[in-house]
Amino acid sequence: MKKIVIAFIILVLLGGAVFFFGWMNIWVPADSYAVMVSKSSGFDDTVIGPGSGFVWRWQHLLPTNMKLFSFSLAPFTTSVTAKGSFPSADVYAQAVPYHPDFSYDIDFSVSYRLRPKALLGLVKNGKVTPETLKAFYEQKKDGIVSALLDELFGLAGRGDAALLENPFALEKRLMELLRDKENDVEITNIAPRGVTKLPDPAVYSLARANFKALAEEQSRLQLEKLRREQELFGKEDTAFDRSVSQLERYGELFNKYPVLLKYLFITRNPGAASSQVPEIKNLFDAKGTANP
Repeated sequence: MKKIVIAFIILVLLGGAVFFFGWMNIWVPADSYAVMVSKSSGFDDTVIGPGSGFVWRWQHLLPTNMKLFSFSLAPFTTSVTAKGSFPSADVYAQAVPYHPDFSYDIDFSVSYRLRPKALLGLVKNGKVTPETLKAFYEQKKDGIVSALLDELFGLAGRGDAALLENPFALEKRLMELLRDKENDVEITNIAPRGVTKLPDPAVYSLARANFKALAEEQSRLQLEKLRREQELFGKEDTAFDRSVSQLERYGELFNKYPVLLKYLFITRNPGAASSQVPEIKNLFDAKGTANP
């Protein structure tokens, strides 16, 4: 009987040990999530964490067979600042009245964290490990900044610029717009840290359109000027060629009939012809009249 009791106790202890070592939840810190991967079965489809329920795996009973990638998914907080101007802002501003300022200046505090449902795929594809989690968050910052700017400019363009003066309303609105922008991370908080300065995108679009229209009109006028100059030069070249051709014909005619030169001289200068042309100087008197 004593042996049976001892055997029973040993079985209970072994069963407890098996249960304990196979119970995966106790190996994951509170408020953390873990991905399981074993040499025998590969990646497990279950992510252990708050709300995952009881998880037991026999693979963990084998020494060095299973590895856990545990992640503390506390929100990562960073500052999001951006300062600059819209493209060609100074040039476009000249195309609308009052020369508006198209510069912007924003300063926000943004908190975000990995989505638990995305954790398995990220670990399986080698995109994140517990050691590279911070670097992963830093890489995501550029996309969040871009999305934040797009939504802020969208608010101004839709006439919601009054939200910029109400930090609480702005935070709520931005959370609604950005909550599902990223597949891998979820934004948990957005808070402006100073005055948010944004130009009106509608005015910028109008200024850009006006400048484009002015540039096209200037180009059209320049081309028209060049065309007229080309036509004028063409007419002058034609007139010059015509004059040269006419002079060449006169030269050939006078060379063939030299007396025509005397004739032209007489008809244009009858008084001077009587004294300068020998053939007719006795035909006219000093006053340009013929002798009887």
